[in-house]
Amino acid sequence: MALTAHTTAYTGDINDWALETHTFGPFAAAAFSGTVPLMILPETCDIEKITMRWSTASGSGTALFESAASGTAPGSGTALTGAELTSGTANVPVDLSFVTTNPQINLPSGSVISFRASGSATGLVGLMVQITTRKSPTRRDTSTDAQKVDKSRYFYTSKV
Repeated sequence: MALTAHTTAYTGDINDWALETHTFGPFAAAAFSGTVPLMILPETCDIEKITMRWSTASGSGTALFESAASGTAPGSGTALTGAELTSGTANVPVDLSFVTTNPQINLPSGSVISFRASGSATGLVGLMVQITTRKSPTRRDTSTDAQKVDKSRYFYTSKV
């Protein structure tokens, strides 16, 4: 999996109100054993972006981010990203690539977002993780990448 240069999820679009940024860390090498649950989604949302940054790189450690639906144990969920190396340049935020080609990953409320660590994370210091979510029903139209709001979920029309 290739890491990409960091970009902001906020575009200045009218629907940016639906974006939420969640930041976790700093984590050190000691946190890199097994699965580390980061958050429980309070509502259905799309995962827009996952970004990592560290102050001191690891030897050859990797982090894989996953989601586990309610009732599924963390560590047994579905991969959101590939195994990303944490041995790159320090103090440079990098956006992770999703394993799906769909620009959004829609997850139900109650899902847990975790990272699974493997490899040698010796020396890793100051790992910060930022997850950007978009509240549903605000969705990105994948054909044009335009922002849209499903207004049918907000308005009630009665017949008189």
